[in-house]
Amino acid sequence: MPKQQASAHQKILAQIASILEQQHTTVPADFASLLYGRTAFEDLSAFPAETLARSATEAFLHLSQARTPDGEQLSFFDEAARQNGRERQYTVVQVVNDNMPFLLDSTLAELAEQGCEPRLVAHPILAVKRDPKGALVELLGEAAGRAPEGARRESLIQIHVDRVDDPKALDALKQGLIRVFADVRVAVADWSAMRARVSEAIQA
Repeated sequence: MPKQQASAHQKILAQIASILEQQHTTVPADFASLLYGRTAFEDLSAFPAETLARSATEAFLHLSQARTPDGEQLSFFDEAARQNGRERQYTVVQVVNDNMPFLLDSTLAELAEQGCEPRLVAHPILAVKRDPKGALVELLGEAAGRAPEGARRESLIQIHVDRVDDPKALDALKQGLIRVFADVRVAVADWSAMRARVSEAIQA
């Protein structure tokens, strides 16, 4: 990212954080940077900071919901943003899942299959601690590598697409994504086992 663009990117993140602070939300001060820090500048700059602050709040609330390993947490909400002098309507897809290969690509492929064009894509990998019932205890930050001891790596995906008004279309999208996540989980399990067998064969 060019230096000038990187500076503008940081300015947007600071604006979002400032709005969240003014609203006295429970969202951590650095959450906007965690969520949108790796989002393409072209995506981020197309949305007002106020809209992104609302979406960041929704993302944190979604992450805070109780979940256990081996299952995704999927939700949708509608959002609006004033862009180029007119209001645009969006449906926002949110998924919290165990961190696995192929998740984002598979999610984007399913959206494309169902005619949904992404307008903003955020996909941080986070280190979190949860209690035995799956409730969020602590968000430790980004987990690009290994998670700290006692924490686990979770994938948070938030994607803005043009508004999906038809309940049947929204349900089809939901069911399609659920199938995709199940397929990814099976594929990753097989992939890991296959790599182990290949390694054993090489050693032999």
